[in-house]
Amino acid sequence: MPVTKREAGLHLEKARLNFAHYEALKAESRYLDWAVTVLFYTALHLVQAYLVESANTGFDIPRDHPERDNAVARLLPEIYTSYRLPSTRSQWARYHVDKPTPTPELLQQYEDHHFRRIETAMNERDFTLKP
Repeated sequence: MPVTKREAGLHLEKARLNFAHYEALKAESRYLDWAVTVLFYTALHLVQAYLVESANTGFDIPRDHPERDNAVARLLPEIYTSYRLPSTRSQWARYHVDKPTPTPELLQQYEDHHFRRIETAMNERDFTLKP
């Protein structure tokens, strides 16, 4: 298996694991600030799996958030806004004590209106959370 295929598979597995953690946090309706963060990292790993597998060379693989943001803007413009919102909200949860803690309703909105767009776009490219 080529390295990029293996790396893409590892990102996909990480996305699946993160989504299971997200669902557990959401079901408990506790630690919703961390649920937002885990939901974002689910999206990040789904997107990274696609970007890794579609890279022409190792130089095309994003290695940090700014590189990944640029890659999403260029290669997946239809989900860029949906990708950026959970990213921002996870930063709020982790770093900004003055920002509101997500409510179950807000969390559901982030999932329904942003994460699902990302998931759908990745499903269309054969990167799915279902094993």
